[in-house]
Amino acid sequence: APEPFPRQALVEFLQANAVKVERAAERFTAQNRSESAGYFRGIAASLREMAERAGGDGPLQLEDLEQRLTVLEEKIYSTLLPAAAESDLVAWRKEMDRQLAPLRRQLTAEQMAHLEKQFTQRKLLEQADLPRLSLFYL
Repeated sequence: APEPFPRQALVEFLQANAVKVERAAERFTAQNRSESAGYFRGIAASLREMAERAGGDGPLQLEDLEQRLTVLEEKIYSTLLPAAAESDLVAWRKEMDRQLAPLRRQLTAEQMAHLEKQFTQRKLLEQADLPRLSLFYL
């Protein structure tokens, strides 16, 4: 079966994301947050390794790649959340509450919690100038 997108596009996507994650590591280093910087350097290294494999001759294992990217995104979120300023988190919650107010009665508590999580994650990535890693954003 043909590949869903050109390999070179996948390689470039992974490499570009590695560069952005490495920049985030540098920002954490400048903030004297060496542990967080180390996590981000590890994530950047994983992205580069995935890019190298994707550029090879072997078959693409896109499901495995997407699972690895999901794990790396979760590591990013778990590093960014503790680093976020309390004032930013409060402001985001207020913004989210305003935007979701019309939907509160139509959604279940589980749906609301999912939307709240997604909103916070999106804000964390925006603030850190980081991309989504999923292949859906390729």
